[in-house]
Amino acid sequence: MTAALVAAAILVLVVLRSRRTVASPVLARLRVLLPAWRFFDRAEPAPVLLVRIAGAAWTPLAAGPRGLTTWAFAPRGNLALAYHAAVAQLVAEVDELDAELPDDAPAITGLVAYELVTRIAHEAAGGQPCAWKIVVDGGDYLASREIAA
Repeated sequence: MTAALVAAAILVLVVLRSRRTVASPVLARLRVLLPAWRFFDRAEPAPVLLVRIAGAAWTPLAAGPRGLTTWAFAPRGNLALAYHAAVAQLVAEVDELDAELPDDAPAITGLVAYELVTRIAHEAAGGQPCAWKIVVDGGDYLASREIAA
């Protein structure tokens, strides 16, 4: 019981001194066990992929239903995370290009991430003619042309 209280006190000291340089190598190693909460203060809006099938309304890509076993086995959730990573990668790659480029510029449509997002949208549309767009922070970021069936 006493050892647990001492360990808790050390952890509290490490957390309170997290913004200062820690001279002790033991305390520096203990900081690895604690999350950097400042990381969570810098959350930014995530890009959202919207798909429109044959002129219908724009619909976001859904992650699928959550069940009791999704904490242990979640293939749909893992696939949704992979899709989101591809969309985020495309946004990052387009950010590195000239901001004046149109959405259908070869420098953008030639990106591997662009092709991945196109395939993701085409699969979400069930192979029907569709279009996709990425929305970042409430505004349109990038849109595709109509994708044939």
